[in-house]
Amino acid sequence: MANAEVVVPDVTPMQVVEGVQDALSGWLDTAPMSLKPVPDPLPARPGKPGNTRLRLAGTSADILDCPDAVAEIRREMRGASQQMAYNGDLFQACIYPFAKGSKVYLRAVNIDAAESSLTHRLFSGIANSVRGTPSEWLTRRLNDFIADIKKKLPGTLVERIEAPGVPVQSPDREAVVALLPPEPVAAQPAPTGQTMTAAQDTATPQPDGAVRTIEARKNLTAMGLTYHSQTQFIDAVRRKDALAVKLFLDGGGIDPSAKGGDGKRAVDIARESGASEIVALLTPQAASTPTPVAPARQLPPGVFPASGMMPPLTPEQKEQMRQQMLEAIRQQQQGSR
Repeated sequence: MANAEVVVPDVTPMQVVEGVQDALSGWLDTAPMSLKPVPDPLPARPGKPGNTRLRLAGTSADILDCPDAVAEIRREMRGASQQMAYNGDLFQACIYPFAKGSKVYLRAVNIDAAESSLTHRLFSGIANSVRGTPSEWLTRRLNDFIADIKKKLPGTLVERIEAPGVPVQSPDREAVVALLPPEPVAAQPAPTGQTMTAAQDTATPQPDGAVRTIEARKNLTAMGLTYHSQTQFIDAVRRKDALAVKLFLDGGGIDPSAKGGDGKRAVDIARESGASEIVALLTPQAASTPTPVAPARQLPPGVFPASGMMPPLTPEQKEQMRQQMLEAIRQQQQGSR
């Protein structure tokens, strides 16, 4: 299974629907589509589909569940089949318009089924030798569809592409984030029996730990990320995405000090790439702030600490004592002459 999210700004929802349908259609057929009325007024942020499990060609597959989308487009492509085996793909697009454009969620699913394990291995091996592994094939096909959408809708922005065994790609994420307003944070009610002052009423509330965690997880979900995905967290570090790294840390679902398969921690990767902002986020405050050292206590001339009356001396105090002893000896020698 492979997923992608693209955003088409400054184009009417129906133009987006037509462009995506054309991209998913074949030479001779048109991809089937379910259509709903466009909401009026358009929301500030686009909706998001869920997931549902469906049986396709006798095997279970996870597809997008998008009942609130303005349009859902599906196309099933048969790769090869015979009496005891089936291999094909299902492509799906769910379109959610919002105030500044439309967001399109794409999913590609490989359907690989057979009646016997022997037939399954043989048939899958033939298919893989022809077109590559299912992951490679789906990634290529997904990129092909995105390229076709860009031909129909030239301003298309690619927010995210994710496929098994391939690093997550987010080439236009910053441009997409600029189109979306920040998610509102619910104000915390004042405690019963207390009246808020005018200054308190206008000040921006600082969320506590629980609220910050919830908001971080919501924001990650809105960005198409999973708050407990260690892989996505490391990918964010590699692409120097400080905003996503901060949200992963606030979300509390990952281990920032865990080592990956290459034996490197996230902070090691950030240091190697020169991402100082991310290094600061990943470095514990206690380790990054030096422990203050109390200044050496100055002793009056000719006064020496009594044994057992003071804590162990610092190097500076020891040097001061040595100098004072030398000076006292020098004065005694001069007085005896």
